[in-house]
Amino acid sequence: MQNNVELGFKYKDVMFVGTLGSQEGPSNIENHREFLSERHYVLFDLTQTSRLRAGKFRVNYGINDPNHNRFIKRNLGFGFNSERYNVEYSQFFEDYELFVNYSFGRIDLSRSNNDERSALFRFTHYLNGKSRLTFNYLYGESPASNRSLLGVAGVSPFTKDLYIVYELDYENRNVINGEGSGGFGPPNSSTDNIYTHTRVGYEFLKGFKAYGIFDMIFNIDSSDGFTKSPGIGLQWLPAPHFELQVEYQNTKIKSQSDDTHFGFIMAHIYY
Repeated sequence: MQNNVELGFKYKDVMFVGTLGSQEGPSNIENHREFLSERHYVLFDLTQTSRLRAGKFRVNYGINDPNHNRFIKRNLGFGFNSERYNVEYSQFFEDYELFVNYSFGRIDLSRSNNDERSALFRFTHYLNGKSRLTFNYLYGESPASNRSLLGVAGVSPFTKDLYIVYELDYENRNVINGEGSGGFGPPNSSTDNIYTHTRVGYEFLKGFKAYGIFDMIFNIDSSDGFTKSPGIGLQWLPAPHFELQVEYQNTKIKSQSDDTHFGFIMAHIYY
């Protein structure tokens, strides 16, 4: 992961935002402990209801989740260290949001086989109460493959304290060059995958939320291409601008005999 401090400065209708930090994680990873600006961008307020953002940041696809190791983040290319250089236009209405994004990939580095350039369309409808429903479509191309990604995500409360967060994505990927393509598959092959994320949470005390998770990947082309990952978590919001989250998941891949166990702890302070 990274150690980051994020700073922002606003001048009239322009906001400058950037992070300063270092590349963390295991000692054998590339660029360990070196300087890293995870994201930096300029945000223009075009009107009271429209914005333009340009710079390095993560493509705004699907649900916003701090755990970048989730299937719908990591395996779809929106997980850890996935920030790219983008131009993004957003328009806001009373009950709707519209985002249009074009990603240039990592233009600061030599282009690799899995460096994707993409176009994204995102539409969100805010329903009664705290519910929202989001539709996403992305088309991406890299030297190794091209893909179409279609998804729906949302948040819906059952009661005041009980809620569900969900996402369902369908990806069709066509591999152009399988050699060194990050495990996408053999040359001139096509894969179809379905990804889901479901999280049901309950606020049992003020500021304390317990939740259950179920993540899944299903490869339509293979009977062995099924992965499931149930888990549990606890989120504590003791005061404004402070958050503590603990989570555990168990992952079972149908074609493998051993399970994988994953957990994380996150403390988040923001102003």
